[in-house]
Parts: sequence; structure tokens; C-alpha cells
Amino acid sequence: MRSASIEERVRDYIEAERVQVPVPARLAPRIPHAIDATRPAPRHSSFAFVPVAAAIVVLLFLAIGVAWVRTAHMPASVESGTWSPAPAMPVGRGFHTATLLPNGKLLVVGGNQTFRALPASAELYDPGTRMWSSAGMLSTPRSLHTATLLKNGKVLVGGGSQVDSFSLGSLASAELYDPQTNSWALAANMHTPRSYHTATLLADGRVLVVGGIEASNDVTGKVLATAELYDPDTNTWTTAAPMRAARARHAAILLADQRVLVIGGNDVAYSAFSNYFATAELYDPSRQSWSPAGSMNYARTFATATVLPDGRVLVVGDAGVNERTAEIFDPRNERWSLAPAPGVARAEHVAVRLRNGAVLVAGGIGETSAELFDWSRNAWSNAGAMAVIRADATATVLDNGQVLVTGGFGSGRTAWASAERYDPLGSHVAGIARAISTPLSAGWVAPLLAVVAALLALGLSLIGRRRDRRAREGVAWVD
Repeated sequence: MRSASIEERVRDYIEAERVQVPVPARLAPRIPHAIDATRPAPRHSSFAFVPVAAAIVVLLFLAIGVAWVRTAHMPASVESGTWSPAPAMPVGRGFHTATLLPNGKLLVVGGNQTFRALPASAELYDPGTRMWSSAGMLSTPRSLHTATLLKNGKVLVGGGSQVDSFSLGSLASAELYDPQTNSWALAANMHTPRSYHTATLLADGRVLVVGGIEASNDVTGKVLATAELYDPDTNTWTTAAPMRAARARHAAILLADQRVLVIGGNDVAYSAFSNYFATAELYDPSRQSWSPAGSMNYARTFATATVLPDGRVLVVGDAGVNERTAEIFDPRNERWSLAPAPGVARAEHVAVRLRNGAVLVAGGIGETSAELFDWSRNAWSNAGAMAVIRADATATVLDNGQVLVTGGFGSGRTAWASAERYDPLGSHVAGIARAISTPLSAGWVAPLLAVVAALLALGLSLIGRRRDRRAREGVAWVD
């Protein structure tokens, strides 16, 4: 009798036991077709979830990156720079002047204390020691005057009022402060008494004094169109060509091309809130003449004018109805264009250009807030807030890049003796705690996270495919 072949014995065994027998895949083709050999669907690798997980990881990292960037550029939440208290002056001052000296100290002169009392004193602030010291006494108490740093290092203080903030008793006198001796000396008198005027240092070292109010103690006064020039070398004043319009409470600034831009103001001696101008004028020292500079989009008095890094001029605010407006003058074509409106209305505020080119605008009547104008993006951002309301204060950029704001009036009639310091390098996010210790800018974070997530997903996907391939190379099942 023929012995059963191995195929028959396998068939008999399967029929008897009805169990599944694992057979190596490489032997399966050698089993006769009589045996019903099947391969069920391959077992899924434990890494089958990898593609879905990788996609989730990518989306998660992208979301984190976008959120990071958005919070880094959110104007409503991010405050650029920090404010901190500075040592107070010995006396309160408003309508005073502050001049940065070549030695890095700040000279503060005159002003009002209570809209009646005028200090004749002057003070020096030393940023190194953060202390105030006496800078001697003026020969005449004065407010609403001008102070100009001359090229020889001395400071020319001219004009102003000796009675109160409403221009009574306009002064023609001028004085010189010498930082070397910390002393004062009389300078030659101006031809015309004036307050609410402007003084601009020209490229040749002379000082151009423009406009203002001439008022006597019997409450008579007029707004001036006259101008005069002070020569430090000869200590003399000479008459300059008059402006096309009489104006006071205006702004004047030296342009990059050495011309002087005069804007706005009004022509009423005892009212700052009527008959104010949108017109502007240009003084050319080489021709010793005035020419029109077009009209602003808004009439303004008590506005600020700041030269931007590209030579244009940013004009902000008004003491009338155009407080929440801003515009830009381009000297190259002598045209005015609108700038984005600041976040709040401002009158009798301060404005200074920082070392990074941004313009800090702060305070004003009823205001503690501060803003930054970024000329490159043509946009405003939040710069925090001062501790108190300050109108008719001064703001000066110190040698360390920080800004010292001194004095000014609050909501009452008393001038502050306090001062505050603004640090442009400080920043914090309102309502979001985040410490940034990496030099990477926010714009690089989202792309970097996306690349990391993509590499992670690719690596996990390759591992999963390799495990699946090994699983498919396992065993074949014979039923």
C-alpha cells in the first residue's frame, strides 16, 4: 500500500483539526493548488496612526507660530518702551524750556508754577547721578520764552512773559547760560518784546526768532509777523524779513536743506482757540526771504513738528478742533499729505524723535498716554502711559537714548515738579506674560516651527513605512 504523501497528510490533518497553520511566506508557492492557501488582509502596523499624528503636529506648531507672531505685533496689547519715575525738580514748572547741553546734562529754565508765580531759577539734571542741582538765577523771571543751544556750547534764552501765562509783560531781554562756569550773563536785547514765539538755530550758527505776541501790562497786545536774527559772534540782533502772516503759538523747525519751516498758529493775542491757521511758510537763509509752503489739511495751533529720518516733517495735534489728526510735509515737493490719525486727541503735548527714528508723542491736555509713530511703516503703536497728566511739559532725548519728561500742568492750575523717564528699549505685553530670550525676530518663529514639524512628520512617516514593510514580509496563513 502506497504511503500517504506529505500533501495528503497535511490535508488530512487540516480536515481533522480545522486549525490555521502558519507557513513561511517563501514556502507558500510550493504547496499544491489543492490546498486552499489564502492571505488575509495584512495586519496593520502599530505605526498606522503616524500620518494623522504628523498632520496634527504640523497644524499645532503652525498655530503656535502664528499666535506668537500675532501677539508680538498686536498694537492694542503690546506696549513699546517703559515709563518710570525720575527725581523731581526743586520747583514745579510749566511753559518752561529744557535744553540738552554738550556735557550730557539737561538745563531747565523758568516757566510758570501756578499760572501766577514765575521762578527765576534754573536747574541742571545729571543723567549719570540722576540728581538735580542749581544752575543759578536768571536776571528776570520768565515763561513762554525760548532756549537755544548755540554752537559755542552756551544757551540763549530770549523773550517770554514776566507776568503770567497769558502773555502780559512780554520781554525783549535775552540771557546767556555758560555751562563751563554755571553762570548767566545778559545778552543784547531783541528789537521787539515777544512771547509765544519760536527760535531756530540756523546752519551758520545764528538764531532766527519768529512771530509771537507783544503785550504790555495794561492788557494790550498784538500778534507779530516780524523776525530777527541773533549773531553769537557779535552779540547783536538784526532785523530779518517778516513772515507773510502774523502768527503766535506756531511751530518752527529746521529742515535738512537748512530752510526753516513755520506752521500754523493764530493771530489773536489772548485767545488760543480762534483764528488759527492751516498755512505754512519757508524761510531761506541764503536768500533771506520767505515763501509759501502750501497749506496743511487742518488748521493748527500748539501743534508739534518733528523731522523724520527721511527729511519729511510729522505734524501732530491742535488746541482747536483738530486734536486727533496728523500730517506730513515733504520738503522735496513742498506738499502735505495725511498721516494716520493718532490713537487719542492731543493738544499742548510733547513730541521727540528717538534714536531709532520713531517719534514719541506723549501727554497733552487731559492725557497721560503716549504713542510711537513708525515712519517706515506709516503707523502708530502704543507706548504706554505716564503717571500723571502733563500739558505744556518738556521732553528731551538724553545721551543714553532715554527721554526725560519734566513738569507740565495736570488737570488743575498747579505745575508739576515731578519728572518721568521713558526707556525705548523696554517693552511688555499687557495681559500676556512672555519672556523672550532668543535673538530671533518674531517673523522667523512660525517658519522655523513649521520646518521642525515637517521634518518630524517625515521622520515618523518613514519609520512607519519601514515597520509596515517588515510586517508584510512575515508569514502566510493557510486554511
